[in-house]
Amino acid sequence: MCIYELSSERHADVTILAIAGELDLSVADEIESLVNKTILAGRAIVDLTHCTYIDSTVLSVFVRLTARHDEHFAMVVPLGSKSRRIFEVTQLVGTLPVYADRVAAVRRPALLNEMNLAGAQVVARSYHANESALHGGAHDIRTA
Repeated sequence: MCIYELSSERHADVTILAIAGELDLSVADEIESLVNKTILAGRAIVDLTHCTYIDSTVLSVFVRLTARHDEHFAMVVPLGSKSRRIFEVTQLVGTLPVYADRVAAVRRPALLNEMNLAGAQVVARSYHANESALHGGAHDIRTA
């Protein structure tokens, strides 16, 4: 069973969704739906500072959100945090809009350059192909 907490803060056209706890397959669709709805009202920043576990299904959600919403979506994944390790191991830092703090995420340029967007789309295709090949779907990667 996945245990997580969600809180949100609205600042002008930016909504920060702070997620704490564990994120796995059981909440992936819910997280994706929530971010998609949030983006209808402006930009969405998902703050993963207090996440202790993220599985590959949720990483896949973040890849899709980046490919779909590019300039309207960012994540806060602080250096040294438990959640940062999973982004580093999967080499998603630098490809996805991952920032060390909220200030940097809010100040994110309004538009990704074409190279980064194209990279995110290639990673999305590659990631989904690899995910399907592994154990017939999702697998767990502990962030601890």
